[in-house]
Amino acid sequence: MNSGLPDLIASVATDFGTLLGVAVSATATNAIQVLLSSYLQRRAEASRSILLEELSLGNRLSSDVDKDEFCGLFFSYLTATRHGAARLNLRLMAQMIAGTLQPGFALRADELAHYSGILSQLTRDEIQLVATMWRLQESFEDRKDVSDQEKLVAIHNEAIESLVPSVFPTKDEYTSVATSATRFGLILVRSVWGGSRFDLAPVVAKLIRLSSFESAIAKESV
Repeated sequence: MNSGLPDLIASVATDFGTLLGVAVSATATNAIQVLLSSYLQRRAEASRSILLEELSLGNRLSSDVDKDEFCGLFFSYLTATRHGAARLNLRLMAQMIAGTLQPGFALRADELAHYSGILSQLTRDEIQLVATMWRLQESFEDRKDVSDQEKLVAIHNEAIESLVPSVFPTKDEYTSVATSATRFGLILVRSVWGGSRFDLAPVVAKLIRLSSFESAIAKESV
């Protein structure tokens, strides 16, 4: 095991608020100062709990963890916490941090920074849509009797059936969310059989390896 890694994780548990820069002044009298201090303290505790929970789920830690990469991801997590990222986004980022500590992990530092940025900015609707499309794509993985075009069309149509109106009131809203997700390169628009269909980009497979969208949604469901 990396000799310095346990100390880093222990520091997450004991010094998270300090690392985040949260300090509640005992002499604070200004109403907004007291309110903001309390808010930041609650966010720090929630963010810390999410990260420690995901770190605790790993089977074992790799002996080849790059501490600079770990610190880079952790800094991104702190920044997202400070900037008000939702619990669901923090959950996905925490899963990514935990994933980098597992044996067999292999992604470049620039890829990690890019993916971490994406996870911090996705909306809940976008996460729900990507999770649904991934689940459907997986269900077609071993279907040798269906062509790639047929799979694409089927996944597109079944995703709409699954999410409209249970998640998105109308098909137009579904289309709007799917189009929005293209800004991160997670969803592609393909022309199939004379019409446009939404398709998951290959990068989603890398993200799912590190962050389980469906698991995060289940844990942070409201």
